[in-house]
Amino acid sequence: MPYIEEKDREELEPAIRAILAMLKSRKPRAVAGMLNYVISKIVWSMWTHDKCYDTGNTLIGALECAKTECTTQAGPVRRR
Repeated sequence: MPYIEEKDREELEPAIRAILAMLKSRKPRAVAGMLNYVISKIVWSMWTHDKCYDTGNTLIGALECAKTECTTQAGPVRRR
């Protein structure tokens, strides 16, 4: 997992738990769209808050790192 201060993790956890509870109650196909919406909404809100190349570059870089982290954590995935 990415490194952030423990106090920052604690502050984020309630919101993450609330979103996860909603997503886990839905069918897998619906979850993909909802997850995309949540991520897009957060990124776009941050980008429009400070609309410059550096902010966009930083946010896209964070998304790429999150993607890499997820694929690393998942390990080999088998096809159905």
